[in-house]
Amino acid sequence: MSLFDVFRKKKQIKALPSIENTQPPIVYRKNLTIHPDIKNLLWFGDGAMKNHTTKPKEVNTFRINGYAVTVSFSGAEEPSLIFLDKEIIEPKENEEVQRPTYYPNFKTLTPKQRWNYVKLLEDPYSPENDIGYVFILYYGLERHLLEGDFDRAFNVILKLRDAHANKSFQHYSGP
Repeated sequence: MSLFDVFRKKKQIKALPSIENTQPPIVYRKNLTIHPDIKNLLWFGDGAMKNHTTKPKEVNTFRINGYAVTVSFSGAEEPSLIFLDKEIIEPKENEEVQRPTYYPNFKTLTPKQRWNYVKLLEDPYSPENDIGYVFILYYGLERHLLEGDFDRAFNVILKLRDAHANKSFQHYSGP
């Protein structure tokens, strides 16, 4: 089973409502292909492909009257984390889908916005991609610059900069 086989089948999981099963149906795009440049640069927050856990950003321990008190502050969740339990719905033909918000992340996208993001993964260099989705991918590439596959992520960022002239993207992804 390939890493992205879950996206290759268009299926809708339907179940009768019950206490145990209250998750929304998940719809994946049939025959989705992931661009080879980014295939192993994506971050997953759940499921069999989970490869990232949010680590505490700061941990402090101090003693009061012989007791050790530890306080930790979690770092912000990686905005590019793909959650396979989140609903993804293909918009109807010619349906307008609202653009992602400023500083978007996969988890807070609507199901139809998630479809657009998953579609971007086929060709992240297409100038037709909304820059908000490009930023979500970019956030994950930034993480690779710090703790992953630096060389591949760096090369993808350079190619994204060539493909997307957006001033904000050029500023944030530049030197």
